[in-house]
Amino acid sequence: MVEIDGVAQIVAAAISTDFPYQSQTIKQYRNRVFNQKYFRKSLTQKNHFTFLAAEQGEIVGLISFSAEFGGVIFVEWLVVKKPYRKKGIGSQLLAKVESWAMAHHYHFLYLFTETQSNLGYYQSRGFKHVGVMENSWFGENEHLMSKSLVNQPFAKIFAEND
Repeated sequence: MVEIDGVAQIVAAAISTDFPYQSQTIKQYRNRVFNQKYFRKSLTQKNHFTFLAAEQGEIVGLISFSAEFGGVIFVEWLVVKKPYRKKGIGSQLLAKVESWAMAHHYHFLYLFTETQSNLGYYQSRGFKHVGVMENSWFGENEHLMSKSLVNQPFAKIFAEND
């Protein structure tokens, strides 16, 4: 079972320090959207998964994603605490999701990033910059990134009795 307090704390810290949000957006995300109640609910849904990276019992990174219909995965969060960045943890977490996706017949990943500097990070890991959703959630700009893991969807996603 994922440690909900630890997940909520690492995400709250990232919202406050790592994103170019306006102060009122930070407040909304931390207090009303991505709080402990949200993670308690989302982490108990059967199609929602979180992989953690830990060092000496401390959560230092996480990736949280939803397995959607039609072979698609939405990567909701990829967060690594600042002292642990540039050590390959984020790349390992992304690779773990990709491996999980292939094993479970998911062929496509997408995510949003608000940070311009993250575009190169994701592009170097095979993601394509689809475009910018201007003035989206709370008026913030969101960059849509996507990655196809295989050229065609797995036939299994079209089977009726899974």
